[in-house]
Amino acid sequence: SGRSVHPDELLHDADAGDFQHHWAPPRMDAADLATSFTSSPYGVTYLSEWNVVYLFAAKTSRIFGELGLDVMLSYRAFNLALFALMLVGLVVIRAPRGSYIPLLITPQLWYVFSYFNGDAMPFALGMLAATIALMPEGPLQRFLQRRGPFDAATLGHLLVFCTCLGLLLLSKKNYWPVAAFIALSMSVVALRLRALLASSLVVLLLAGVAANGAGTGLAAAAGSSLLTVVGIMAGLSLLYCFYAAWVLLRESHSRAAIGRICLTLALSAAVALPWIAADAYKHRDGPGKTALIEQQRERFAEPAFKPSVTRTLSAEVSGFKLQEKGVQIGQLLDAPKEWHVGTFRSFFGVYGYMEYFDTESAYRFVGWCVLGVLLLALAWGLGTRTLSPALAITSVGCGLALVLASFLHSWTYDFQPQGRYVMGLVVMMVPLFMRTGESQWGRVLFTAVALLLFVLSAASFTHIALPHLV
Repeated sequence: SGRSVHPDELLHDADAGDFQHHWAPPRMDAADLATSFTSSPYGVTYLSEWNVVYLFAAKTSRIFGELGLDVMLSYRAFNLALFALMLVGLVVIRAPRGSYIPLLITPQLWYVFSYFNGDAMPFALGMLAATIALMPEGPLQRFLQRRGPFDAATLGHLLVFCTCLGLLLLSKKNYWPVAAFIALSMSVVALRLRALLASSLVVLLLAGVAANGAGTGLAAAAGSSLLTVVGIMAGLSLLYCFYAAWVLLRESHSRAAIGRICLTLALSAAVALPWIAADAYKHRDGPGKTALIEQQRERFAEPAFKPSVTRTLSAEVSGFKLQEKGVQIGQLLDAPKEWHVGTFRSFFGVYGYMEYFDTESAYRFVGWCVLGVLLLALAWGLGTRTLSPALAITSVGCGLALVLASFLHSWTYDFQPQGRYVMGLVVMMVPLFMRTGESQWGRVLFTAVALLLFVLSAASFTHIALPHLV
């Protein structure tokens, strides 16, 4: 397809171009970053974050370049290779049959892997890490629970998990809630945590996302009474978590599992540490990274998006910094904005620059079908006791945290109701489907479910995406 028909692909191309000749994260005032900053009207670059996606894309593109592909197609081939490697990885780790079902939920996921962007790699990493962490009889869970010897399979799963989770921390920020989900759900399975503790941890996660996303703005919008209720809930949740930790640490078996969980997470963090350290070293002198980013925005952003522009002057950009303009958070759900409608549609198939849609009846039909499938999987898991209430709460709660983060971003920065910002929800569906194929009836029922989801997604992809983009 054409070079400029996919969301932000030119910006992603420019960011990857910096790593055609470099291996370390750049300093924000580097002269060769000008192309990256000018590729976005905001005067920003994804390279200002801890993001290794573009390093891997640039180095891999050289291999595809030797096969005759131009730079743009080589970057797209990188994303296609990621999809293939994700599937191969699931086969190699012997993922349960149900683990593949979430990949059929929406054709928007297939679209993400069809052009170059910063979303495909963290999704693939998250999918592999979550599946490895949640396999109840898998080598990683046996290691965490001290069941069986530390053999080659255990070492392999541990290394792959730590690499995936560590690189996930160095990817797009909207996948950080996915990393929190992986760590939390892994602990829920290993420690057999109860629903109340899982609920308390989810409350703290939601409070942290809200505070980080729009703390002062939400406090002003909520009012003192609601803020007091939220504060009490967070405080009680924190106290209960301390109590539960004290109880767990008194038990030798739980204490050993906690130690191994901490070791695993520390190894994952060690994967991310060299990149973070190199980035800090690059900005050790001068005004600091944050100040440099603001300087570059002032220099390269279009007039309405410069940091020095006042709220009045930026009013012409209707969706930019709505909170500062006095827009109430609830108004994002009212017409004509309807954030939830735009996000829902683009989660289930909107292509190009958010311009090629399916019919309203098609979105409604797909939405009800997927909701029914999710409720069926939830009821099946709880009914057969292959899904614990604590793990179900973790999946739903972390999903809410991801949606909340995207919603607050649209309020505080730029109104962008895009389904790819919440595509991590698909990873969080893994626990619901993972063990659905353990019985004969389950295999029959959920094979039919998988076929239904595939037909729905393929219909959208072939009838809407391909005719408009190819």
